[in-house]
Amino acid sequence: MLVAFSCENWTLFRDRVELDLRATSDDTRRKCVVFNPENFPDIDLLKSAVLFGPNASGKTRLFDAFRFLKHFVLHSSKESQQGQKIPVHPFRLDVHTRTRPTVFEIMFVTRTGLVRFGFEADTDKVREEWLYIQPPGAKKREREIYFRKGKDIQVHKKFREQSELLIRRRMIRSNALFLSVAAQFNLSFATEVIEWFDQKLHIVSGLKGHGEYAPYTVQWAEKNAGNRARLLHLLRQAETGIVDFAERQFDEKMLEDRRIPEAVRHMLHEALARGEKIFGGVETIHPVFDGPRMVDQTAFNLFKDESAGTERLFSLAGPLLHSLDEGHVLLVDEFDARLHTLLARHLLELFQSSENKRNAQLIGTTHNTLLMDRDLLRRDQIWFLEKDDRQAATLYSLADFDTRAVRKNDNYLKKYLSGRFGAIPMVDEWTTGTSCD
Repeated sequence: MLVAFSCENWTLFRDRVELDLRATSDDTRRKCVVFNPENFPDIDLLKSAVLFGPNASGKTRLFDAFRFLKHFVLHSSKESQQGQKIPVHPFRLDVHTRTRPTVFEIMFVTRTGLVRFGFEADTDKVREEWLYIQPPGAKKREREIYFRKGKDIQVHKKFREQSELLIRRRMIRSNALFLSVAAQFNLSFATEVIEWFDQKLHIVSGLKGHGEYAPYTVQWAEKNAGNRARLLHLLRQAETGIVDFAERQFDEKMLEDRRIPEAVRHMLHEALARGEKIFGGVETIHPVFDGPRMVDQTAFNLFKDESAGTERLFSLAGPLLHSLDEGHVLLVDEFDARLHTLLARHLLELFQSSENKRNAQLIGTTHNTLLMDRDLLRRDQIWFLEKDDRQAATLYSLADFDTRAVRKNDNYLKKYLSGRFGAIPMVDEWTTGTSCD
């Protein structure tokens, strides 16, 4: 379960910004929205959060920060070579930040306890790195597992012996994380932390490639009859008209598509010759009627015959439903893109319903202000991003406002559109002949 995430001097974020999923003392819909991680009854976490803001306010860049952190944790020890640059992207619109290091820190809960991990890096090296774990139990305090400053790494005495070989032989490159190297050598303090990043934290792209996750959805649905039934139920709820579906296998006939580059065509041809199975799309099954009677069925191509909204819903369904099953932390950029407001609302409510038995968490970005509804989201679930006068993005929650300025029974949307909370496009009346007298 994700507790909080922060970054500083990353792309649009000059100063430190923090997304905190710890619930406030608000008692609104507490049973639906708030949960306590196992063994941590004193930590109240939110099941969902939605980020609002105008275009270019930093919503996607914040998710990019999550994506970079996950990839660097999992692969810095394997993919980089000595001297290779670290792909951090500092804030470039301030002369003082261009050479300043970027900082990441994340807090989450595992079986071991409450983990706090972070690092500070520039393009050349990891300057600092730290790992703290608080074991379960109200009286237990956070324990420093290790702290790295440059080449110096101080490890807790409990883990010093197993870390000694790596440190003494200087097996941690300056452009790699100690955590990643330690996990490669199965050091006990690192393996579960790495496992959380690999198996529990998932980031889904926004508008790029509506059908990108369709193979994932098919693979998840085909694992068992229950998964398939749940997917079809969701498609029926959305009134897509789909009664069944089947995976299409790529075949030689499909190679005739002129849009396939020649190099890719050759590679696919060789794979088919070896007998490999290649995902070739999805056929959706629709009923055929004679008057009121269904007399037959016909197949549609998901990517050619269905609407963009249906394609998007099918693609997202696998990651969403799988996350509910496994208790994942799922970040979806533009999660409601091409979906009707009521359908987007339903997907949010899945994470705030009895179906979310594993306390999965959904964090989404959106431009759909109709979701800013007090009957759907509490104040601490609503977050805003906007830029200041020096083009640096800031992140804040509706719960940060004084209760006299925004009350639980207020019309959040009306106040937001009137500019009371910021984070709206400042569109002046353009003299382009768009007015109508």
